[in-house]
Amino acid sequence: MELRHSGNLLNRIAFVWVWVYFFSVPFEYSIVLREPLESYARVTGVLSLLAGVAVVAIEGRARRWEPVHWITLLYLSLISISLLWDRAPGKEAEHALREYYQVVPVLFLSWQFARDVERRTLLIVGYLTGGILSSLLMMREAFVLHEALYSTFRYSVGEWNPNELAIVFAVGLPLSVYLAIDRSVCASRRQVVIAWLYLPLASTALLLTGSRTGLVTGAVGLMGIPFSLSKASGAGRYGLASIFALLLLIGVTMIPPGTWEILMTVGSQVSSGDLDERAKIWRFGWHAFWDSPLFGSGVGSFRWASGSLYNAHSTYLEVLVEQGMTGLLLILLVIEVSFAQLKRVAASSRFAGGLLLLTWATAATVGHLAERRVTWVVFSLAALFACNPVIRRVNPREEVRCSPPEIGKMLGGS
Repeated sequence: MELRHSGNLLNRIAFVWVWVYFFSVPFEYSIVLREPLESYARVTGVLSLLAGVAVVAIEGRARRWEPVHWITLLYLSLISISLLWDRAPGKEAEHALREYYQVVPVLFLSWQFARDVERRTLLIVGYLTGGILSSLLMMREAFVLHEALYSTFRYSVGEWNPNELAIVFAVGLPLSVYLAIDRSVCASRRQVVIAWLYLPLASTALLLTGSRTGLVTGAVGLMGIPFSLSKASGAGRYGLASIFALLLLIGVTMIPPGTWEILMTVGSQVSSGDLDERAKIWRFGWHAFWDSPLFGSGVGSFRWASGSLYNAHSTYLEVLVEQGMTGLLLILLVIEVSFAQLKRVAASSRFAGGLLLLTWATAATVGHLAERRVTWVVFSLAALFACNPVIRRVNPREEVRCSPPEIGKMLGGS
């Protein structure tokens, strides 16, 4: 089927900026930028927002929102109003609010400009490409320079926190499995190659972070492999076996024993109930929640409301303390509505979107991710998996087949 581009040249330009943003999210702190730029994703996020608003204004029309967008708008309104009673210092609260306004718009921009399965595939490939570049830079630090940038036997790159970087790698794993193994997916040969490359490179980089959260989250992200094998070709099965053999070889010969010792403490941390002192922080947070249970203590206030002076190390608790039961209900509704809407789409999209949300939800249990870019990239892709109109019009048992585009051709004609 001949590729159909939606909209005119301006629409395609806006989509390219959204694609660049998806690419920059896993790459944003890998190379340090000077203030006030801070990160690539901040710059591309602003540019994509400006382009998106301009195009919508010029075209005079916007794509009708789904429930997940209205719920997100309510959540954004709640955190904005919470400045009125915020317990965080003024500058801290305003900074936290600005973070939300920088990361949430991608949910609306991707929905507006990624109107078909081809563009959704391009956004996935953009994220995986950025992850591959970060993983290569990280392995250079570990295997060539032999520098543990964060602490002994824990590696990172640029200004990335290893735990956050591990989560960024982990949420890309179900996306790479989706493109690499499932033959029903609309993807070009080049896009499939990128997905195959992401699996070993991101998995290796994830292990090098020494992040136990990343290890568990990555395991969840790879749960789709056994279910995807039924749709894989013979070459796909052999390729997957080769990747795991390569990972085993790298793990035994190249990843430092000290890194493995850190990763293998997952069981002892869980059995002790301490979780690297997270349990103590959670107790402080739970007590702070009861001080303002309905609407919370305000955006960015967890450290001051709890008195712990630490981040929440749990997205759910962070939202519960800062936005109360109302905010937590809205976030859970975003997840629940996305899961519910996945029931009406093709099987491959339903499974990939569901596993992506499950991977994020696992990471959110012990990570503070509410105002992180990766969270709203995940929610954006889940919405596209669940609500894509092209997928809804085809046979629900079969993914739409098409001639997949490349990002370099987006500015061309139809």
